[in-house]
Amino acid sequence: MAKWQGRKGRPWRRVVAQLRATDRTCWLCGHPIDVDLPATHPLSFTADHIAPRSRGGAPTLDNVRPAHRRCNSQRGAKVDFRPPLRTSRPW
Repeated sequence: MAKWQGRKGRPWRRVVAQLRATDRTCWLCGHPIDVDLPATHPLSFTADHIAPRSRGGAPTLDNVRPAHRRCNSQRGAKVDFRPPLRTSRPW
């Protein structure tokens, strides 16, 4: 069992709740996130770790940003990932 699970898992829920309440724009694609979508929907809300947990990132508010489930999955566990540049023209 990871050290952040179990009884200590509740602080992570608070971190996600704070993030969901404050920022609802995907940091990877820049589009708004609909928090009312079911968790399995590709455009649902997820908390993306800046420094991935598998690479030693902490489950704290300063290490997470909001992202769509699809965007978060595409990023994977990359540390040096840079989101694509946003253009004024839809491709």
